[in-house]
Amino acid sequence: IQSELRDLGYFASEDLAKIVLLFKSAGKREKKSIPTLLLQGKSGAGKTFLAETFSKMLDANEKFVQCFPRMGTENFQYDVDIESVIKQDANNSIKPGILLQALQQSQKTPVVLVIDELDKARPEVDSFLLDFLENGRLTTGTDIYEKGKFPIYTFITSNDKREIDEALINRSKKVEIPRPSKDLFLEILGLPENHYLGYIYDKCPNFSIRQAKQYIEDLEILGTEIDEDALSQYINLDE
Repeated sequence: IQSELRDLGYFASEDLAKIVLLFKSAGKREKKSIPTLLLQGKSGAGKTFLAETFSKMLDANEKFVQCFPRMGTENFQYDVDIESVIKQDANNSIKPGILLQALQQSQKTPVVLVIDELDKARPEVDSFLLDFLENGRLTTGTDIYEKGKFPIYTFITSNDKREIDEALINRSKKVEIPRPSKDLFLEILGLPENHYLGYIYDKCPNFSIRQAKQYIEDLEILGTEIDEDALSQYINLDE
């Protein structure tokens, strides 16, 4: 599992690779329940990237929803077709929400469902997700939709903006994604062990791999090895 993830650009520890192995195996069991990983950690720790990499590893169909402040249950049941709205086509303006899309897709292929930053959504969303995760079904009014023969793997990410409901935690495997070590940080970026970004990574706990990659891209455009103005977009140089 470590090798497969690394080949796709994700550097996982042995402990995390073991969790991914068990998670992958859980989806192969003939159960209605949907295996779920609740990923917690600082922004930029690689939570969403792990879900995306896992989807590629399985060659699954990925469904992604980005939660926003005060997002409610209705946003998971229905979605808006922007093109139909622009065309003022009222009959096709509403389309199935992300959960129904995942259930329908599982009739054809494995599905990886990513619910990003659930802690931004309203607390009642946690309870709404319980039946979907435990029984692989969605009830809308009098209609009931169920999971197909292919597995659905759900990743839920959280940045600790609020407490996740205990019942949802009990139906998930809670995984803390730690900040990588300096050596792993440099290896991920393909930088030598004495590169100055390793020093900055040590001194600035909020400096993420994502920001480091953006800074390196800035340097490529500028054609230089260091630029304080570009670097100051990501960290406080005074500190």
